[in-house]
Amino acid sequence: MVGVMKAKRNRHCKGSRANRGSPSKSIISPILIRETFANTWLKDGEPRNRTQTAYSLLLYFNILVDEHERKKAADALREIIAKNEYLVGTGFAGTWTLDHSLRKVGATEDFYKMLLQTRVPSWLYQVVQGATTTWERWDSLLPDGSVNGCGMTSFNHYAFGSVAD
Repeated sequence: MVGVMKAKRNRHCKGSRANRGSPSKSIISPILIRETFANTWLKDGEPRNRTQTAYSLLLYFNILVDEHERKKAADALREIIAKNEYLVGTGFAGTWTLDHSLRKVGATEDFYKMLLQTRVPSWLYQVVQGATTTWERWDSLLPDGSVNGCGMTSFNHYAFGSVAD
């Protein structure tokens, strides 16, 4: 997506540097970002991947300009979360936007339900397992107390802990 945006950058630049042939220092228009994201990741107003992350990013970054589309995305996010029994279904890209997106659409209660889950994958699962810091994976330590053998098992990772600022 960055490559597409760089190729189109000069058409949507602001400021004097854009006119002096220095595109690397120019500002990319939010309109270009929104259009590029939509053209890359949406099909008929729906995310190509219907996940917690996809809907959360759409809502957090205000990608959908139509009020009906935003409401539809908010409803879809809430439905996915409920069907997942309020367990977290995001990775590094979407976790930090989840609380903001749900709050934006008036679904703070859904986020609190997620926050208070103790089964894997959830924030409190790590606490129940004795963690004092967040992990790289939601299931770095398995319910039986063994370390997940899939690799990437840091027990001191910041990304999933960034949920309430």
